[in-house]
This record gives sequence, C-alpha cells and structure tokens, in this order.
Amino acid sequence: GDISDSVDIISMSLGSSGHPDDPISKAVDSAAKLGVVAVVAAGNSGVEGDGLCGSGYNSICSPGTSRNAITVGAVDKNGIAGFSSRGPVRINEEVFIKPDILAPGIMVCAAASGENKEFCDRERLHVQLSGTSMATPFISGMAALLKQKNPDWNHFDIKSAFVNSALKLKEDRDPIRESGGIVDLSKSLNTRLLFYPSSLNFNGEDEISLTIKNLGEPRIIILSSDGIVSGNLQCGTVSFEPSSIMIGTNEERKISIRLNFDEMVGGEYYWYINVDDGEIDYQIPASFFRIN
Repeated sequence: GDISDSVDIISMSLGSSGHPDDPISKAVDSAAKLGVVAVVAAGNSGVEGDGLCGSGYNSICSPGTSRNAITVGAVDKNGIAGFSSRGPVRINEEVFIKPDILAPGIMVCAAASGENKEFCDRERLHVQLSGTSMATPFISGMAALLKQKNPDWNHFDIKSAFVNSALKLKEDRDPIRESGGIVDLSKSLNTRLLFYPSSLNFNGEDEISLTIKNLGEPRIIILSSDGIVSGNLQCGTVSFEPSSIMIGTNEERKISIRLNFDEMVGGEYYWYINVDDGEIDYQIPASFFRIN
C-alpha cells in the first residue's frame, strides 16, 4: 500500500519496569531518529505512586526510559504531582535526565471506555482520570501544532522547543524531577532558538559540546550557569567557549562546555545552564555522573 503519508507523532500512554536498552525503549529511539515525534508517559511511580516502576526517584517506566523519547510527567496546581515518576534514568555508567517536560495530569476529563464510572459530563460519555497517561496527550497535541507550523521539524527540534522553553516551577528546581518544567505552548511555538541535545548528560566527561540553532534574526547569545550543584553544595563551575556569540539567521553554532570541579569527585550532580538572547531566557538541564 501507499505509506507516503507516514506517521508524524506517536503518543504512548503506557509503561512498565525497564531501562534505556530494553526492546521497547530502543524501538522508540529508532522511531525518533527516523523523524517520528515520540511522546511517552513517564509513569505513576512517584513518591505517592503505584510502585510499578519503583518509588519516588529513579522510577521512570519504560518506554519513558528511552534516551530520545519526549518523556512526560504530570503537574497539579501546586507543582509536580505526587504520583508522577521522577528520574533520573540509570544504566551501567550512564545517567539521563528524565522526565523531559510536565503537563496537566490531575482529574482530566476524557473519552470513557470500559466500566469506569467517574463520569464528568451529563451524557456519561467522559470520565475524570489522573496520571501521566493523561498528561501525555496534551504534549502530543501540542507537538502536532508545532509540526503543523514547522512541517520540516523533526523529533529533536520539537523536543528542544518544549524542554528549553518550559515554565519554571515555583518550588525549588530539580532537573531529575521536572527537567525543563511545565510546557509553555506559546513560547514553544515562538521559540527563536533550538538546542541539540535539549538536555546535557556529561556521564563522566568533563567537556561536551552543545549545538545552538537560531531561527530568527541575527542575535547575540550569552551562556551562563550558577555552577555544578549537589544538593545545596556547589562543587565547581561551568565554563563556555565561547560564552557569548553572534549567530545569524538559520545558522548553527557549536559551543564547548567544560566542567571545572573544585576537586576530583564522583557521584551525581544536576543543575541548569542559562541562555539569554537579549529578550528571551532559555534553560538547559544538565547532569554529571562519575563512579568514584
């Protein structure tokens, strides 16, 4: 048959215990590399969760554990939902920041199925449910709007537009709980910068590179960071080469980012890198992991 009108977006509200190299996570990775936008629920195994994929931190369900997936956590009016799975995702000597983005997931009114009786309309056709499975379709629908506006965008473009343009939570920020923050559709639709990768995972390396693409008019971009943090303890600084650049329209520039520790350390560290284009602030979640 004719498959020229191929799938643009996959929305996966499902999950079970797993890891980044399990078959379903690898399948999601492959789909993303082929250009399909892959949006996946993080799971409901947070501090007040179901325990299916752990409890509290380190509880992301597969295929939300996929390295490439846009993994979605849930928020309520007070911040991240108690049931929403937290990161990071670990495998061997690698650590990845997850989830990638947060969306509403509390008492969402949706089409009914089965015998569920928590109806939210007079016609008894819709039910109210909570979970990252309810948050995921919000992101999938927003991805469709981004794809409609930018037909040439691939999975990684859309992932950056979400993660790096998100709204910060009011509470103390934690990349392995919220990554970019709460989705901001307006800012994502009008983003002027894209970042590859959208989250930086150093995994034992002291220096890696970040690619920035400018979609708008030529502009000066300034990078900064509050430093490498473990809890409330600052353990070093972050340097950029260059730290300030002029970038032209549709131009891509590569930045070298180096970690400067106060002493040789092991363990896990999570923080944010800030990018200022003169009018809009962007944030890039970052992590470092090294075995002592």
